Amino acid sequence: MASTGHTPINQAISFNIVREEVIDSLSQAEAALERFLENRESAADMQLCIDQFTALKGVFDIIELEGAKILCDEILEVANEVPVGAGDEKDTVLTAMGKGIFSLSRYLEFINTRQKDLPELLIPIVNELRQQRDQTLIPDSHYFAVNLNVNRPKTNGQSVPVEQIVEISKRYRHMYMVGLLGIMKGEHVPLCLRLMLRSMEGLEKLCGDHSVGKLWWLAASAFEGLSVMPVTEIADGRKRLYMQIERYIKKLNVNPDQVLDIEPPRGLIKDILYINALVKGENARSQEVLKTYGLDSYADSEIDRQHQIALLMGPGSSVLASVSAALCDELNKLKDQIDLTARVLRQEPEDLVDIISELRKILSTLVLINLDAEAKQIHRQVERFEGWKSEGQQIDNEDLMQTADVLLAVEDSVRNLEVTLVNQAENTVGSHNILTHELDQAQINVLKEADAGLSITKRALNDFVESDWDKMNLANVNSTLATVRGGFQFLGKDRAANILDVCSRYIENSIIRMSQPPRESELNAIADVLSSLEYYLEGMLTSSGGFGEQVLDLAEDALKQLGCRIS
Repeated sequence: MASTGHTPINQAISFNIVREEVIDSLSQAEAALERFLENRESAADMQLCIDQFTALKGVFDIIELEGAKILCDEILEVANEVPVGAGDEKDTVLTAMGKGIFSLSRYLEFINTRQKDLPELLIPIVNELRQQRDQTLIPDSHYFAVNLNVNRPKTNGQSVPVEQIVEISKRYRHMYMVGLLGIMKGEHVPLCLRLMLRSMEGLEKLCGDHSVGKLWWLAASAFEGLSVMPVTEIADGRKRLYMQIERYIKKLNVNPDQVLDIEPPRGLIKDILYINALVKGENARSQEVLKTYGLDSYADSEIDRQHQIALLMGPGSSVLASVSAALCDELNKLKDQIDLTARVLRQEPEDLVDIISELRKILSTLVLINLDAEAKQIHRQVERFEGWKSEGQQIDNEDLMQTADVLLAVEDSVRNLEVTLVNQAENTVGSHNILTHELDQAQINVLKEADAGLSITKRALNDFVESDWDKMNLANVNSTLATVRGGFQFLGKDRAANILDVCSRYIENSIIRMSQPPRESELNAIADVLSSLEYYLEGMLTSSGGFGEQVLDLAEDALKQLGCRIS
């Protein structure tokens, strides 16, 4: 069975007992490092920094804060390699030390606020320090416990000759690499994940019950879960894992005998299982993976992890306290001003000008610190006061009291600024906008209709297979694809239109008119063509520049595998 989480409460209680001493030692270490940065001949300051972290490491060891202990260990290893009089060549090392101290400080605040010890949150900064010493990096799954001695359920799929596996897997590697390149650049991330998913699905079918099929099965499950999540940025640890998968596909291309019937590396399997445990995909494949490995009740989740990291990297409590105090002062001054305005018999226009000016200042600060709901409340008050001012209208006390009530509610949020931002992070992680770039409404409608036409065609092909090759299911395929092709031509996408024309003719001549059912490899290749065109369309809808000609390369690769000529 997998570990379902940590035992945070006892550790948090233990930390609370020594919290003041720990914070004091950390502050001394930070101050000593800052003095050393100003005067690199100061051996005493670097030694003080080392002594403080040695003491901290011992404390964290006793109270079993594993992540904090390992981070101290790495800071010490790096610090001991910084000589007195260190030159510019040590700047990156000293910067990494500074980031380590900042991260540890924020992590301790996180434990104090959330009463949770999540050492995996510190893995990125630990690895950054390890990179300074060219040490092996710690995988994201380091603290994840799962039984790896589990067999994958049998697929009962068709056996494919090794030569064919090698040939077709090259196309799936190309597909995966297009997605991986986008991930590395941070471009079109959701679409790239879907491309990588499609590649894994193809390899999973291709390799069937060969031992390596377990890797593609697990990776497909992970990508399928991630592809429906609001992922816009991929962490370095994930990027390294995705690159490992690509290297394994390459091994399949080059040395299939060393890959097909040999169990994939346990570390790689564990890393991919960790993603599955966090993502908890609701699709059938993911549910099968979770059940097979006993991960159904794993406590942590991908969304939780995202907002925990956001909190860890956000402003510290001292900064939040300063902002909170300043905002509360402004709110109190404004409440006093509104109270005075309510007492006068007749308001003058300059009274409203001052109130509007103060409201705008508060609004700007709320926007700056991302208190969006509170900012909207203040913005409505600005609009009300500007309306009264422009109309020269006298404001009755009831209206002023409504404004005072709004200020009181905002003040309550501001006084609990850290908690407010924590709740906001939990509620907004996962929201993401699909932006339509510079397309007019007619073009958008054409794109959406083309996307629907491709989906209808894929569904028709699937029904054709499930109905034991009943060609009635394909009766409208060519007319549907002709409509989609016309849409591409309307948009000036002649290459995509040509690909669809070639695909449509292949379906007509090699499937509809043939008496024998098509091979599975044929249907997979056609599905890859249609999926690639779907990704191309979606890229055009969701980001400027579309998803690039590389996706059309994938469609052409699949057509070439079918023996089609591309003009």
